[in-house]
Amino acid sequence: MRDKQLPQIKLVDVDKLCFDSNNPRIMQEQPEHSERNLIRILNSAYPLAGLIRSIFCNGILATEPLIVVPQGEQWKVIDGNRRLAVLKILHDTATYEYYLPKEIYRYATHDLIAKQTRIPVIELQEDDEALWKARLSRHMHARTAWPLLNESAYIAYVEDKVPISTALLSKHVGMKDDALGFFMVPMRIILALEEAGRWTRWTTKSEKLHYPTLIKACCRPSLMKHIGWKSRKRLDKLNLDHALELMYWLFGNRWNNTPPLINNVDRDLDTLNTILRDEQSLDRLRETGNLQEAFAVAMETKFALRRKLQQIDDSVQSLIRESRGGRYPRNQAQQLADSIRSTADLLIRELERP
Repeated sequence: MRDKQLPQIKLVDVDKLCFDSNNPRIMQEQPEHSERNLIRILNSAYPLAGLIRSIFCNGILATEPLIVVPQGEQWKVIDGNRRLAVLKILHDTATYEYYLPKEIYRYATHDLIAKQTRIPVIELQEDDEALWKARLSRHMHARTAWPLLNESAYIAYVEDKVPISTALLSKHVGMKDDALGFFMVPMRIILALEEAGRWTRWTTKSEKLHYPTLIKACCRPSLMKHIGWKSRKRLDKLNLDHALELMYWLFGNRWNNTPPLINNVDRDLDTLNTILRDEQSLDRLRETGNLQEAFAVAMETKFALRRKLQQIDDSVQSLIRESRGGRYPRNQAQQLADSIRSTADLLIRELERP
């Protein structure tokens, strides 16, 4: 069998290279995808100063080509968007002088300094299996990995675009099947809300949508029950109103200037999980937007129930003491005991419900 021919390195004019707006480093930001804004986003999340120094001195090496796919008369950079940002900065220092480190500013802006105009690239096709495998292995296991939100977004993208089994994807990601399934739960909730047009990830009042917070929220059974989460195969059962409500509780709402309810993540998520077990405390939370007030209502309800349970226990103990003073027919005693036992079992089941 003939081996598949390896892709060859070619040289492409830097002006023909464009950013990939679906790159996981970029795709979580606001959808204003001008070149200037994309460079700002990349520098904000992954400061470019060190890379600018390196490329200014050494250029883009042929041993580390950018990976591109054809896009009309241009080439979309699939892997190497940070390096492309640096090239754009060095080629237009008047526009991007803000990003230039002080020690190279006078040299980078000088007309006598030659600029690298032909960039080594490897061309692949958008659906090439080697492309997504390389990106997963490079960015999920590298020294500076993608943030968890970006990782989950790219995994969802691969699931949507590539016919691949969960087992094979888990292998490349480096997780067990069930661990990958749980890791992806928050992203599936996000995508369900976005696809329904109910919410977007840049709606958050928080500076960033913190994926670990969502993962921790998904560990709380009352929160998952509140939004109606069953499984990936039963997304139609997801309560979008409640899922939207959860997102606002966790991250706030930028458009109406509502801050998030969750500040101390573990403590406040436990508090919210307790509140969602009781309708009265949930109503108070929706009415006031105050986590502590709603929690106080939940505690009052809980202690009221405890008092009633204590009263029941006292009554049963009293009945036992009274029964010692006289004898009951065996069949009546058995019926009474069976009735009490059945009621107690029912009460236990109700109390153990999440």
